[in-house]
Amino acid sequence: KRAATALPVRRVAPRPGARDVVPLYTLIASAGVQGRADLAQVGEWVTVDGHKVAAGAFVLRVSGDSMAPKIPDGALVLFRAPVSEPDGKIVLVEFSEGGVDPHYLVKKVAIDWRGQAGTGIVRTKLASLNDKYPPRRVELSGESGVRLVAEMVAVLSATNRTE
Repeated sequence: KRAATALPVRRVAPRPGARDVVPLYTLIASAGVQGRADLAQVGEWVTVDGHKVAAGAFVLRVSGDSMAPKIPDGALVLFRAPVSEPDGKIVLVEFSEGGVDPHYLVKKVAIDWRGQAGTGIVRTKLASLNDKYPPRRVELSGESGVRLVAEMVAVLSATNRTE
C-alpha cells in the first residue's frame, strides 16, 4: 500500500460554473472515528493542475488515519457526486441517524447484499484501509439515515495547504 501521488492545488478567484475550478468546502470529513460536522460551506475555490474536473466535483479536507496511506491525515481530496456503482470505491458517507447533526466519513464500500429490485435496500460494509479500524456494516435505504454522497477521484495534497 503506497500513498497516492499528490496533484498541485491552487487557490483561484471564484468562478462558479468554470470547468477547471471546484469548490473547497469547509466541511472536514473524518477518516477515523466519526466526528460532528459543521455545515458545509464553500470556503474558497481551487483549481487542480493536470486533472480534468467533472460536474459535481468538490474538494474536502480529510482528517484521520483510517484511510492511510492512500489518504494521509489532513489531505485535500477531490470527490465527484453522485456515486455510481459504489462497490470497491472510496466514498464520502453521510450519517444522519437519530435526529443528530449529520457526520461524514470516508470509507471503502463492499456490497454484501442487494434487496429485491425496486426496494433500494443494499447492505454494505464500510471499510478502512488501515487495519486498526474495524469495518462498519450498514444498510443503505431511504430510512437508514446513511447516504453515499460522493466518490473519491484523487488525493490532491498530502497536507491541508493550498498555494
